[in-house]
Amino acid sequence: MNKIALVLICLMVAGCSTGYHKQGFSGGYTDMCIQDDVYQVFFNGNGYTSSQKAADFALLRCAEITLEKGCKYFSVLNENSGSETSLYTTPATTYHSGSVNMYGNSNYASGSYSGYSQTTGGQTYSFSKPSTQYMIQMLKEKQSDRFCYDAQQVYDNIRTNYKLDTVKK
Repeated sequence: MNKIALVLICLMVAGCSTGYHKQGFSGGYTDMCIQDDVYQVFFNGNGYTSSQKAADFALLRCAEITLEKGCKYFSVLNENSGSETSLYTTPATTYHSGSVNMYGNSNYASGSYSGYSQTTGGQTYSFSKPSTQYMIQMLKEKQSDRFCYDAQQVYDNIRTNYKLDTVKK
C-alpha cells in the first residue's frame, strides 16, 4: 500500500469525533467508585470532539451509573474540565528536476544547467482534546438542600440529542 493511501485511511479513521463508549484509542469514558454512593467519571475526547460534547457524555455516564445502581438522582460534588493540545506536522517531500547541456570539442567544453525544486508538506496542525471530570453522589430521593439531576431525564435527553439508541433503564 502506498504512503498516500495509508495517510488517507488514517485520516478517515481519525476524522471522527469520539463516540459514546468506554475509553479507547480515540477517547471515551472511564469511571471509578470512590465509595458506595460516590463515583468519579471522566470523558476524554479526541481532536474532533467539542468540549460541550465531552461534558454531555460525561454527564450521560453519570446518569447511567446512577440508574444502574438503583438510584433516581445524582448531585455533582466536583466538576473539572480542560483540554490537551497536540501538534502534528505532515512530512515534507522535495522533488528536484533539471537538465544539463554540454557542448564543445576535445579541448574545450562548456555547459549549462537548468532545474527547479518543489517542496510539499511540512504543515503543522493543532488539535485540542477536551476532557471533563465529574464527581457525583447518587441519591434515591431528591434533596431539597442542593441541586439534583433526574438521572432518567438526563439519560433520555442526552441520548436523544446525540441520536444514540435510547433504552429505558
